[in-house]
Formats: sequence, structure tokens, C-alpha cells
Amino acid sequence: MALPFRKILCPVDFGENSLAALDVAANFARQASATVAALNVVSLVISAGEVPADLELYRDQENEAMERLKEIVDERLKGISNQILVRIGDPAKVIIQTAESLGADLLVMATHGRKGISRVLMGSVTERVLRDAPCPVLTVRRSEEKKGVVGAQMSINPVTAAPDDTLDQVQTRMRQGRFRSMPVLHDGKLIGIVTDRDVRDHLGELEQTRVIAAMTKDVMTVKPDTSIWDAARLLIDHKIGGLPVVDDDHLVGMVTTIDLLKAFVALAH
Repeated sequence: MALPFRKILCPVDFGENSLAALDVAANFARQASATVAALNVVSLVISAGEVPADLELYRDQENEAMERLKEIVDERLKGISNQILVRIGDPAKVIIQTAESLGADLLVMATHGRKGISRVLMGSVTERVLRDAPCPVLTVRRSEEKKGVVGAQMSINPVTAAPDDTLDQVQTRMRQGRFRSMPVLHDGKLIGIVTDRDVRDHLGELEQTRVIAAMTKDVMTVKPDTSIWDAARLLIDHKIGGLPVVDDDHLVGMVTTIDLLKAFVALAH
């Protein structure tokens, strides 16, 4: 008997568990001759007071996410009717709104299992979706052994800079997002990293200085399956605050000292 699904929505954050969820959605779609809508949400960085964000700061990440998602869909949804969607906003709200607008019959998504203070401060996207989704939700749990790897702890879709951006533009983005470093991309490839230290070194000439003249070109990176212990050791040994996470030559995230501290606290409970 055919399954009663015609439209399946699957959020994809490029992490391993969300790809597993996409595979589950694909299996349902094959059995039901359904369409899978793969959705990536570029998370907004909202500052204190819920000040509306400048969406233009996120257009590069939106374009990069679209290209990455197309590659994944081409690989994992062969022969399946599909849609590719990239949206900017609060992940839980966007997922719920997209399910409503598409008239989804089923939502398949990964869980991320935040614990402790991280869960109190940020909440669980999955729990929020489960509470308010307009259709049934099937969750795919994260493998326990994967909690100690960078891919489970990194920030997805980090704000990036272009080599021709000026340092005053970079400074504005860092202040709005409250972060201290930005990967630099050219034609979708990671070519450097610019930090708040680089900005401070060029005070007085920020409007005239291009990122390419101030960034560090020899970038230290990690992979999603790098252990959090190895990543922490790199941060300590090289006295840096963050590492770009690269998979198949694509920037997929950033992991910082704060991310790793949260991970260690969660693993200890």
C-alpha cells in the first residue's frame, strides 16, 4: 500500500545527521512517489534587543548554501521529484512556515541533542518544530559516538568576507554578529581568514584597506569528523580563537573556543 505522503520537507544543515535524515526522506519518497523539498536555513545572528538584521550581510552565505544544497540533492535524490530551498531567518520559524506554505504531509529532520546551558539559552530547534509543525514530524537521532566531533558542535553557515571587502565592512559584521573572525571566500573557495586583531592592526585606515591585504592566507582548518579534543589542541597550540570547518573543499562551518567549551560541558553531564 502506498504511503500517504505527497510532499516531504527535510531541513538540511549540511551536518552528517541531517544528511542521514535526507536519506530517510528519500526512502519514504521512493515508496510513495512523493516530492522531497530540501531546505537549508541560513541562521540570522540577532543581537540583544532583537534588532532587525541586515539580510544583505547573509546573501553570500545564501548563495553558497544553494550551491552546496544542489550538489547534495543531485547526489542523494537521484530519480526523486525534488525542490531546493534556501531561506534566511530563525531556523525553527522558517521550517514551520515552509511546511505550512508547501502543504507538507511529512517533515523529516535531524535532532541535535543540545544539553545544559546551551539548551536553556538556544532551545532545541527540533522541539520547537515538533510543538508547532502543521504536519507529522519524523526525527532522526544523532549517533551518540558523533557527539565528540567538530561537525556536531560547529556553527553552520558562518558569515564570510570577500577579498575585496573593506575592513570597515568586516568590523560592522563582526560587531553585529558578536564574533571575532570571518572566513574569506573567493569563488566559493576558502582563501583566508580575517580576525578582529587584523581589524585593530589597521585602525585609522579601515575604509581603505581590503580584506585580502590584511587576512591570514595560510588558514588552519579542520574537518567535520575531527575530534573536538584535536580541535581544542589546535586552538591552544596556535593561540587562535576559531577554525574553519571544511568538507570536500567546501566551507561548512566554524568552530570556536566557546563552541568547544559548551561541548565539553555537555559531555561531562
